[in-house]
Amino acid sequence: MAGEEMVLNFSEFMSTLPPQIIERLSGLVLIFKAAGIAMIAYMIYIIVIGFINFRRSKRIKFIEERVVSIDNKLNKLIKGMKSKK
Repeated sequence: MAGEEMVLNFSEFMSTLPPQIIERLSGLVLIFKAAGIAMIAYMIYIIVIGFINFRRSKRIKFIEERVVSIDNKLNKLIKGMKSKK
């Protein structure tokens, strides 16, 4: 368990430091925590936007197919009207 050993080594390291350094490092740890939370929120945002864009592109493709179908039907009607004249 490398993670547990790393935490134990870090806690041993922190206990040997003077209190002034620990105070400054605690502020840095707080900044890293905030950055981590912001990164998680950004990743969730990226996933949601990706899902929305996927659905949007699927719907646009469906609408495009419908337009082509309607265009083909109109072309057949126009050709039929021209041949009757």
